Amino acid sequence: MKLSSLKNNADIANKGRWQKDIVGLGDIELFVRGTSNPDYRRRMQSMIRALPPSKRKGGVVDPVELDRITGVCLLDHSLGDWKNVEGDDGKMSDYSYEQAKVFLTSADYASFRDGVLIAAMAVDAEDDEADGVTEKNS
Repeated sequence: MKLSSLKNNADIANKGRWQKDIVGLGDIELFVRGTSNPDYRRRMQSMIRALPPSKRKGGVVDPVELDRITGVCLLDHSLGDWKNVEGDDGKMSDYSYEQAKVFLTSADYASFRDGVLIAAMAVDAEDDEADGVTEKNS
């Protein structure tokens, strides 16, 4: 295996990119930054360190807490926009921080949070020649 095949583009991970064809999210498209961006990683570490010892025994973080922390980190440092999110009323829903907070931090929307995480991890793995647009407002 060539080491160059393991290279990813940190600039794309930091700035973000539109992702589509996300497992479990149908035709929803997301503008996400990668989970390797420094803001995400710092926040994740800070929130894990802030947990009481009972929630991180033996270096293992309580799964419920990890889901909560992941949701907050995705909300504040990864997800920036979405397309094709349809409300129960049949109308398209524009991105809003408050609605994203519900989707990313509620156990009822774990599938959405997992999809955002998959998209963000895909951004981390992309290289210079990956398809997609790097600018949010394209």
